[in-house]
Amino acid sequence: MLFVRHNIKIVEKYFSRRHSVYKVEIQSENKTPAVLKVYEGEKAAALCRTERENLERLHRLDLRVPQVLAWEERALLMEFLPGMTVSRLAENLDTGSWIEKMAYWFARLHSVENASSCMLKGDANLRNFIFSGGEIFGIDFEKMGFGDFREDLSEVCFFLLTDYPPLTTEKDHMVRRFLKAYAKHATRDTGTVLDLSHFRL
Repeated sequence: MLFVRHNIKIVEKYFSRRHSVYKVEIQSENKTPAVLKVYEGEKAAALCRTERENLERLHRLDLRVPQVLAWEERALLMEFLPGMTVSRLAENLDTGSWIEKMAYWFARLHSVENASSCMLKGDANLRNFIFSGGEIFGIDFEKMGFGDFREDLSEVCFFLLTDYPPLTTEKDHMVRRFLKAYAKHATRDTGTVLDLSHFRL
């Protein structure tokens, strides 16, 4: 049985294409909410270890991600982040401050460099970001790696434009604001001029 020592109660099952993800309640005096992710498939143990190590690394770098509370071979117990996913904000055509906050989150991530490449989120689906307490938090880090920063930016722009409702005036505005804010924050952090010529600003 998973996390017997924490005495957890499943409250809700979240949508996930690859694994089983639940909102749970740790049955302590405060009944603390948390997220339980149970990995499926032949590579479950390796994926669990990879994501745990990635989350712990990002936490040490002071990037906003959920804190790992406990783990087993094929499961992680993580901090619960109250808020709304970016996919829902985009669906609601919300053009609030989350756009600049998300750009800043990516600029911070991409400032971590390895030789000629930078750290990438990988799987930059809008469901993998939560706007909580006025800040953006990234979740789901099985595919994090190093490469060209434009890979992440292209994915974000693709999902912003094509997720429901697709190709609206508001979505175009979101993409432009995101890229301009990213260029501002990334240039400030690295001191270099970014080549965003592949994007139409």
